[in-house]
Amino acid sequence: MQAQEFYSSEIANSKGKTGSENKKKTKRVYPNVMPQWQKAKIVEDMRYHVVEVPVKMEKSLAFKLEGSTVKPNGNSKLLVLKDKRTGELIAALMHAYSTTGVELTKIEYKTKPKDFSGLIFYTTLEGVFVNGYSYEKGKLVASVKESVIEQKQSARSYCNDYGYVRYGRELVQSD
Repeated sequence: MQAQEFYSSEIANSKGKTGSENKKKTKRVYPNVMPQWQKAKIVEDMRYHVVEVPVKMEKSLAFKLEGSTVKPNGNSKLLVLKDKRTGELIAALMHAYSTTGVELTKIEYKTKPKDFSGLIFYTTLEGVFVNGYSYEKGKLVASVKESVIEQKQSARSYCNDYGYVRYGRELVQSD
C-alpha cells in the first residue's frame, strides 16, 4: 500500500515532517500516532485520493469548546492524501469533536451522521491547525478560522487521561 509506505518512510521516521517539502522540524504537540492500517479505508473527493486510517495514540486525545459544559471528547484519524493532479502525498490528522457528547466512531472523511453537531478539523501530525468546519444536526454551518484556535499545552497538566486542546467559539458563517 503506497500510503503505508509513504507514512513509514517519510513521516514516522522524519521526526515531525508531514510532507516531502517540509524541511523544518516542528515541535509535536500531539501524542505519537499509531495507524491501524488493517482498518484503512480508501475514499476520494474532487482533489484527492484519500486513505483514512483509524489511529491509536500513546495518550488519548480529547477536545473541548471553551465555555462548553460538554466533557472533553474526540476521535482522530490519519489521512494520507494523494493529489490527483500532481501525485503529491500529504499526511494529516482529521479530528471530530461532538458538542452534544455523542459517539464519534461513525465520523468519516466523506460521511458525517445526519444528527452530528460539532466540529471536524484538520491538523498536521504535529498539531498545527490546517482548517475546520462546524456542523449542526448534520448541516455545515461555519468554517473555523485559524486565528480563533488556541492550543494550550499547559492545559494538559490538569487532564489526567487526555491530551487537551481548547477551542474558542468564533466561527465564520457558511454561505
